[in-house]
Amino acid sequence: MSRLFVGNFDFEHQLGVSPVRQPSVAVRQLSEDLAFIWVLVARTGDLIWAPRLPRCGFLEVMASRGLAGVQAVNSEDSIGRPVELCPWGWTDGVRRWAQRNGWSHAAPAQDIVQRLNSRRFSTELESHWNCQLAGQCIIESVDCLAAVLRCLRKDCDRWCLKAEFSMSARERILGRGSELSEQTISWVQKRIAANGCVFFEPWVERVAEVGLQFTVPPTGAPILEGITPLLTDSIGSYLGSRIAPEPAPDGCWLPAIEIGLRLAAQAQEMGYFGPLGIDAVRYRDSSREIRLRPLQDVNARFTMGRISLGLRRLLNPGEAASWLHVRPSSTTNSSPHSWYDQLVRGLPESVRAIPTSPFLLAERPIAHGTLLVVATNSAELEQAEKVILGARYQRG
Repeated sequence: MSRLFVGNFDFEHQLGVSPVRQPSVAVRQLSEDLAFIWVLVARTGDLIWAPRLPRCGFLEVMASRGLAGVQAVNSEDSIGRPVELCPWGWTDGVRRWAQRNGWSHAAPAQDIVQRLNSRRFSTELESHWNCQLAGQCIIESVDCLAAVLRCLRKDCDRWCLKAEFSMSARERILGRGSELSEQTISWVQKRIAANGCVFFEPWVERVAEVGLQFTVPPTGAPILEGITPLLTDSIGSYLGSRIAPEPAPDGCWLPAIEIGLRLAAQAQEMGYFGPLGIDAVRYRDSSREIRLRPLQDVNARFTMGRISLGLRRLLNPGEAASWLHVRPSSTTNSSPHSWYDQLVRGLPESVRAIPTSPFLLAERPIAHGTLLVVATNSAELEQAEKVILGARYQRG
């Protein structure tokens, strides 16, 4: 049976809040722009739900490069055959949509999905397994937060607040010192009213981050599908993932893998099955020692790192690559192409660059795209990353 991939990238916005919030214009545009990342993991004959369709030829070009031949659809009537719905993450709305259209949709219970994706679950697990950040805690009132901030060490005055359901550096707020702004107080009060708490973390110096990509089957042992080093900016926003032909983890991540497999097994016992992504980070503590936080984020859904694994089939032996998220925003239809042409001229000659997003959707230039860069050595790959990520916010 063909699969119908749906990029409901506002997944976390639909969890734990009643009534369900409508996605912002920016989130809706992000979902439209990234709809075609599914071609990286699709099989021939699968379908991709795309509110806006690309210019003719994009999907054919992707297939010619070694990815699957898929079809883009933007109405239920255009599907015309039995399909299995495959969303970014399961929500009540997605389930109802599948039921209305008679689509197959094997999925774990929604309360289990919500529980696993909640930050309370991962925070409590970190505490139980003794792998939490020193000083992190659950905040249930503004007074509680003020008390925590009064106790901050002077050498560790930066901090972060995260909502119960958050993703990719969204639904969080960064702060410094013990004073609370009116904006922060308002943000905290709204999130506590919605979900009962927010989560406080001291800001730490990241050394390296990876995404551990698991599959949790209904029965049998969970599977480690791959390890994707994360590229982030100075405030932790996701910029892309590094990819190697075969997973060969550095030994320093083995403890995180063991804990990840332990969590995957527990998720299976709870009744979950499907993709599971866990972000782990190595960081320096206040004494400058490097420590491991194996459960920085738990995502019982697809992740960008999981999607990037589909690009391994395009790599030759000895090659490594990065899948980068770029912002070729422009106001004219020709500008994204000009932006890309100018960008690749700054790359080393031996580096291959492959766009993995269409430049235009329904004649609208995209604001958020993706690009694969492939190199034969780490120095050239890092140079290419700097060129491309340095141009991330340039306008074509």
